[in-house]
Amino acid sequence: MYDLALSFAGEDRDIAEKIAVEVRNKGFNVFYDFFEQEELWGEDLTIALPKRYRNARFCVVLASDIYLKKMWTKFERQVIVEHFLKLGASGYVLPVFLGNAEQELPGISKLIGYRTLRDLKELPDLIDAICRKLALVK
Repeated sequence: MYDLALSFAGEDRDIAEKIAVEVRNKGFNVFYDFFEQEELWGEDLTIALPKRYRNARFCVVLASDIYLKKMWTKFERQVIVEHFLKLGASGYVLPVFLGNAEQELPGISKLIGYRTLRDLKELPDLIDAICRKLALVK
């Protein structure tokens, strides 16, 4: 079981990795693809990745303009939304809009609380907020 899974476009990997490393360093179990390169190597990712997203208490979606356009992130988002709907509970999806990304994620209600990250200087505050959220619901 993971405390947190990250969904992001490859172009936003630097932000995702900083979040993953810092949250893991604070004692939380994080699904970040590079942490499991060997386990995922040779696996059918259309099967392996959904299992990881479904086994996370929370999922941070780093929504950038590119995230909304890529095929693979669309697949991840569909898995995440399906799991969210099966849970029937709010709180699983933690949207973070990067830069000036449009404040909308297809399949995710606009009524769900979100964070924005317009500048990398804000990243430590975002990481702290993620850790506080994870600590609230243990």
